[in-house]
Amino acid sequence: MLAKIGRWMVAEHPDIAEPGQWTRQTCASWVAAVDRMTVGDFSQWTHSMRSQGRLGKPRTAQSTPGYLKVPRAFFRDLHEWEWIPRRFDPAHALRTPRSVRALMARTRGRSLMTSGPSCCVPA
Repeated sequence: MLAKIGRWMVAEHPDIAEPGQWTRQTCASWVAAVDRMTVGDFSQWTHSMRSQGRLGKPRTAQSTPGYLKVPRAFFRDLHEWEWIPRRFDPAHALRTPRSVRALMARTRGRSLMTSGPSCCVPA
């Protein structure tokens, strides 16, 4: 995931060369990019995605938290270890947007409803 973020940075923010240069605005730009990303964007290996017919298709809402969790943990650790200046709070700047959380909740509710009564029967 960090390599994907690096490829995105080169394409979208070539002026930012190291993690210490990130700001809240950079984080907001990443969150917005994740929201627009399709399968395969900024990926190094796309052959299997292409052969499966997934390349370029929309990602699922469920994949969004992973795209934000990795940089959130990365920047949290960099701040905690005092390797970079604390310019933003990763927990807030890189959180999953409410709209995505709501979509995930609706999708989860639908999958529970379609899974039948066995979902509620104790094992």
